Amino acid sequence: MTPRASTIVAAFWLCLSAVAVSGPVARAQPDANEIGGWITENLLSDDELSKSCAEAGYFNRKPDQLDLMIGQMIMVGFTGTRPNDPGTQILHRLVSRGFLGGVFFAGHNITGKDQIRNLTEHFANAATPSAPLLGLDQEGGFVQRLTRKTGHGNWLAAQRVAGKMSPQRAYAYYRTLARQVAGAGFNVNFGPVVDLDVTGRKNPIIGRQQRSYGNDQAVVTSYARAFVRAHRDFGVLTSAKHFPGHGSSLKDSHKGFTSIPRWDPVRELHPYRQLAKLDSSGRPGVDMIMVGHLHNPSYSANSKPATLEYAAVHDLIRRDLSFTGVTITDDMQMRAIRDNYDWRIAAVDAVKAGNDILLFANIDQPDPGLACKLHRVMVRAVLSDDISRMTVARSHARIQAMKAWLTRSERPDKDKGQ
Repeated sequence: MTPRASTIVAAFWLCLSAVAVSGPVARAQPDANEIGGWITENLLSDDELSKSCAEAGYFNRKPDQLDLMIGQMIMVGFTGTRPNDPGTQILHRLVSRGFLGGVFFAGHNITGKDQIRNLTEHFANAATPSAPLLGLDQEGGFVQRLTRKTGHGNWLAAQRVAGKMSPQRAYAYYRTLARQVAGAGFNVNFGPVVDLDVTGRKNPIIGRQQRSYGNDQAVVTSYARAFVRAHRDFGVLTSAKHFPGHGSSLKDSHKGFTSIPRWDPVRELHPYRQLAKLDSSGRPGVDMIMVGHLHNPSYSANSKPATLEYAAVHDLIRRDLSFTGVTITDDMQMRAIRDNYDWRIAAVDAVKAGNDILLFANIDQPDPGLACKLHRVMVRAVLSDDISRMTVARSHARIQAMKAWLTRSERPDKDKGQ
């Protein structure tokens, strides 16, 4: 880690200590209205959340320390393809003021090579103390947002990569992909997929879409490492997904409750265990782990998906895997969550489970004020002690430590463009 990166990380750990000393606000006693482990009276009502970002004061008040830390824990999508589109302008103002730490880009945000570069630069150049995370899904195959249609290239699905080339050749192949991701202005690519191909074509979202490198955990790990290494060459952060393993499911968590009864913790956690290991510089083998909305009785006796389950995120990822990087939810508006939970309760429970960043893609029924609503819900949860200040401070410190890697100078080809 460079001296500058070390200074940034040290500063935020000092910040963590200061927050810890201040201590939490006393928590009200549970009563009959308790849902999801916290008090429903602490929820912001729909009427309270109906205010726009401007009406809620996000454009004219100075954020305090809690505002800034919670902002870093939120990543949302938006409608817009140009800097002057209303949806773009709202998020840009939130990023520039420190209320939002990440922006998610979907296919509808990308129409061309110059267009997307101008849009990402607009966010990247926001006057903010912490560079925003600008992320997209660019796996290849079924899941890719930069395509030939947008002036980029078409990329092979993971299954075809593993079938056509060695991990060494895959590394060279993914360097070309990563160069385009970085050249388009992104600093996060939500990959690699490390799900094992357990149920094959019976699995509608992994096996059938050729998103897995195979059914052998060592093989999957070797190609995942090639993907991560290639992106690090261009200063792009990556996220292994979908923890604890979507490859043994028979349903799609985008469409509803998804169980993984055939989940094999030894085999399916192997890629995560290997990628959690630190390299010689102290960096984990992958920057983030994306937690899927996947249920298994071994870590949840009450039908909760992994995203909302402390035993999955904290106990498995932090304790058992010893992962020191950032945990991020899969899209919290997927139907596995949306059909079964109030979004406010789900967001709070996801943080309590141990997730550092909440991802809301904001695609179905897009809400231009979603980031502000989410921020307000999180602040209320902390002030009412439903989420501890220490939890927020620790997540914030991990996010800032990860962002510090973006300042490193060892990025040999980052500026060679697309």
